[in-house]
Amino acid sequence: MHHLKENAAGEFEQFEQSLKANDGCDIHFRLSRPAAVSRHAVLLFHRGHEHSGRLGEVVRDLNLKDTWLFAWDARGHGKSTAPLRSFDQLVIDARQFIAHISQAYDIPVENISVVAHSFSAVALIDCLLKYKHPISSLILLAPTFSINLFVPGAWSILRTLHAVTPNISIPSYVSGRMLTRSKEEALRYDQDQSITRTIPLSVLLQLNEAGVRALEQAQQFNVPTLVLTAGNDLVAGVSEQRQFFNSLCSEGKAMKTFPAVRHDMFHELERDDLLRAIKDYALAHFAASKNNQ
Repeated sequence: MHHLKENAAGEFEQFEQSLKANDGCDIHFRLSRPAAVSRHAVLLFHRGHEHSGRLGEVVRDLNLKDTWLFAWDARGHGKSTAPLRSFDQLVIDARQFIAHISQAYDIPVENISVVAHSFSAVALIDCLLKYKHPISSLILLAPTFSINLFVPGAWSILRTLHAVTPNISIPSYVSGRMLTRSKEEALRYDQDQSITRTIPLSVLLQLNEAGVRALEQAQQFNVPTLVLTAGNDLVAGVSEQRQFFNSLCSEGKAMKTFPAVRHDMFHELERDDLLRAIKDYALAHFAASKNNQ
């Protein structure tokens, strides 16, 4: 393991590790150890065109000193250099990551809270519907049940393009200023050389299908879920997020909207309120699972 970062008080350390995926590829992740022995964990799954290296401050500012924190690099992102070829592989990787953290760090799955942003939110819903991990809670940030492409008929055009050139990757249209109102964070995003700026067209189309499927199957989803929405989201459809929440059958479900916030909620101006909502929900369900043991 390699020491990454420590704050001035010496209270925050982050380390790097990796696991072997089912196909032999390395999935990189970062972890922060609790101050004392703990059997609880929060797992962070970043959005598309992102990587775990940009979540160090999020991990620090969550201030969950009695909890393990893990943040992965999704396949094809950050230091997980194996290409992402299908949405299904992303779902399988997520399943394996949860299982690996539980087994390698002796943390019961019931004591794991998952925080998933944007396209990872859809992947984790798909994963939990398929594989039934009994996690403590799921916290969704700006889930992309639908994606704003701005061009009329864009999905039909993309499907036609995929039929002709199935292996093509397309560049992201999203710039930093579309993701956050913070000029500093927007510039950091635009200048970050570790961000993958393209996505395989096949994966984008599969993501769109998975978003539709998640809305159709929401009534079957019983994991305690907090949906956090960005009211000024230029990437994901907010009405579909409300539709998903209304259809959920899970006990303890909650939803909070940050009216002025854009899609990259972790790098927005109101991050303190966002992190407080995440922390409070995760801890409440850790306590609930402890009481039920």
